[in-house]
Amino acid sequence: MIDTVSAVYDSLLSLGGDKLISNAMLVHIVMSKVDPTTRLKWEEQLDYDKLPLRAECEAMLNKRYQHLSAEEASSSQQRPNNEDTRQKTKNPLPICLHCGSKDHYLTACPKFQALTALKRFEFAKSISMSINCLRKGHTVSKCKADRCGVCNRSHNNMLHQYPISFETVPQPSTSQAMHISSLPDRVILARAVVYVKASSGVYVQARALLDSGSQVNFTTEELMQKLRIRKEKFALNIVGICNSSKKVQGKLKTYIKSRINSFEFSADFWVTRSISVNHPDRTVNTNGWKIPQNIEQADPSFYKCHKIDILLGAEIFFDLLSVGQIRTSPRQPTLQNTVLGWIISGSYATNNSSSAQVSSTLCQFEESVGSIDAIIRKFWELEEITAQVNSTQLTPEQAKCEAFFSKTTQVLPCGRLQVRLSFKTDRKLLAHSYETAARRFQALERRTLKDPVLRKMYLDFMHEYLELRHMSPKNNRLPSEPHYFILHQCVLRPQSTTTKLRVVFDASSRSSTQVALNEALMVGPIVQEELFTTLLRFRLHKYAMTADITKMYRQILVHEGDRNFQLIVWRQDPSKHLKIFRLNSVTYGTAPAPLLATRWLQMLSDKNKAKYPLGSKVIPNEFYVDDLLTGSNSMESLTQIHQEVTTILESAGLKLAKWFSNHTSSSDSESLQKLLHLSDTDSTKTLGIHRQPKDDIFRLILEDNFSELRATKRNILSVSARVFVPLGLLAPLVTKAKI
Repeated sequence: MIDTVSAVYDSLLSLGGDKLISNAMLVHIVMSKVDPTTRLKWEEQLDYDKLPLRAECEAMLNKRYQHLSAEEASSSQQRPNNEDTRQKTKNPLPICLHCGSKDHYLTACPKFQALTALKRFEFAKSISMSINCLRKGHTVSKCKADRCGVCNRSHNNMLHQYPISFETVPQPSTSQAMHISSLPDRVILARAVVYVKASSGVYVQARALLDSGSQVNFTTEELMQKLRIRKEKFALNIVGICNSSKKVQGKLKTYIKSRINSFEFSADFWVTRSISVNHPDRTVNTNGWKIPQNIEQADPSFYKCHKIDILLGAEIFFDLLSVGQIRTSPRQPTLQNTVLGWIISGSYATNNSSSAQVSSTLCQFEESVGSIDAIIRKFWELEEITAQVNSTQLTPEQAKCEAFFSKTTQVLPCGRLQVRLSFKTDRKLLAHSYETAARRFQALERRTLKDPVLRKMYLDFMHEYLELRHMSPKNNRLPSEPHYFILHQCVLRPQSTTTKLRVVFDASSRSSTQVALNEALMVGPIVQEELFTTLLRFRLHKYAMTADITKMYRQILVHEGDRNFQLIVWRQDPSKHLKIFRLNSVTYGTAPAPLLATRWLQMLSDKNKAKYPLGSKVIPNEFYVDDLLTGSNSMESLTQIHQEVTTILESAGLKLAKWFSNHTSSSDSESLQKLLHLSDTDSTKTLGIHRQPKDDIFRLILEDNFSELRATKRNILSVSARVFVPLGLLAPLVTKAKI
């Protein structure tokens, strides 16, 4: 919380000093007291590049008052049209239709504002006024005023019903197990009232059930309609007690915010008609319960019968727990502290011997047969030889990306490339992402602190990033212009001969507007040949040779104006404040990174065709991303390829390493094996292909850790997925498994 407050305060200081910040806070308090229409007009004229001034606020309110006064005078001078209206003009209606006061309109009436949304609605209908603008004289269908800013329906913001309704819902069919029994003691489940973010950005109150026995999260269709978030179509088979199952057909992603603090997280929720019966099944008598008065309860009405709107499973359950537990009596529930407040759960004694309905929501998810078939079909398509028809024809987006690359790319005096990020949508759509990045980094920090070896490898990697100037510190102020924080995670690679640990960056995490950096960037066309063609050509040579470009992506610099979209959160010492850093080079994990790197190789090839013809021919045709797979039928030609390719790449700051060949004089290592990472990013579970240079053969290595697995469809799919040979050399062995 301290880090968040500091970051926000530093961001405000970038717009003005302490005096201006205090002024802006006063303006915010004043405008929170006015009616919604006036507040909306004030927000429309705000300049978000500077803090608002009290004088501007005062001038706007005076102007608004004059307008409303003129409107009132104009309405009172209208001539009556019939005898009824003549009778009314003798006793004109007051301005406020609720309390009769002439000092304010209905929307500013304190008594009207004190009513619940349902009572306001009933009053508006009782006097036949438009529920859209809260004025008389026309119907809703003819009202030209703006609709509700929360749900965009035809009613005023003051009539929007935020509290969730608690009607009795039908019992779900098979997503949980239900049974009836007579129990002297009952169990109350852990619940919390939270805020769920709608598509409009407004938070809607909902009641959550905390269930560590569920592998996935759920939400009801009713809450989904309130959020107005479109669900994605996915098939999921939910398996519960006694193998009861139920299929759901969609999920959505949204943010959950704590009711008592600033804690917020995002999660995927599977949509179902209902989650559980109302819980508890009746109001619980809590007389005699020793609940401390100074704690903030997650659900103040935990003892009342309420409907469950969302279910938070084990994915997030344990991240919600905080230090603190209270057990007042063996015959009373336990109080557990969480970031959502104190939850109350456990068994409690009751003298009522009537039967109670007991709900068990233990469930696990299981892919449906259809989804498994789709995955198998995907593996077939992955090894299919793609047709090269119209391969040079670009889509409109690819053509635009190619034109942007040619226009904005710059070769620096040192030979390195500097590029711009190609946005396909408005970059202003990337909103708040600092909170998610900070939370994910703290989770990574806790993980590395538990393993000293992992911690050292992680810090060494990040220090190298700093020493090579691929990352640089930034002032700890959140930029006022559009920006984006990239998440990162460390991944161990024991099989690597050089880097045992690699930091992987995630630019697909969505910001507060549900837009991720990768969704806002253009990907571009594929400029290298297909993997099958590259491998087939590689096998035709008498003498084969392989090599890797060291840190290929990180040799390309990103323009200064785009580096705010490559911010990360990091610190070396957990006792220090979180710091903001900028990634200065192309980042592995961003959508256009493969195009920028491979397109650069193509540029180098075109530039050196006259001076190095053989090397310029090899670079565009015999590279697969950063792996060189080449060869020749003579040692003289192979040596020339080695020299020319090395010279061309070194002129641009690229260094080739880990040379291997079936001719010993062309290798820079005595190692007999070279691991070729030949799988696409969509096949991260493959083990790759091992090549034995001395004998010039490929070897497939599988860990024998599945010999005792049952022969189920899922297990067969898991094992066959590890067998990835693009040339189809093992097709006779794996075809039967994939069928």
